[in-house]
Amino acid sequence: MMARVFLVFFVVLIGCRADTVRVAVASNFVGVAKVVGERFERSSGHSVVLVPGSTGKQYAQIVQGAPYDVWLAADVARPVALERAGKIVVGSRV
Repeated sequence: MMARVFLVFFVVLIGCRADTVRVAVASNFVGVAKVVGERFERSSGHSVVLVPGSTGKQYAQIVQGAPYDVWLAADVARPVALERAGKIVVGSRV
C-alpha cells in the first residue's frame, strides 16, 4: 500500500514546478502522507508542506482559491465536482 501511495504522490508531483509543494491532505491520510512527503523531499529536493483537514473543509477552501498544489481527498465526489467546476486541472485526478 505504501509503495502505491508513494507512486501516486510522486506522479502527481512530477508536474509541480515549485520549491515548496503545498499538499491538502484528508485527516485520515496524514500518517501515510508524512512518510510519503519525507521520501519525496529526499528524492526530489523539494519541500512538502502538509495541510491536514477534513475533505469538506478543504473542498470549500479550494473553491475559494486556496493555494494547494495537490489534494489528497477522502472521497471521489468532491474532486469530481471541482473538476467539473473548472477549479482543478481537468484530467489531473488519479
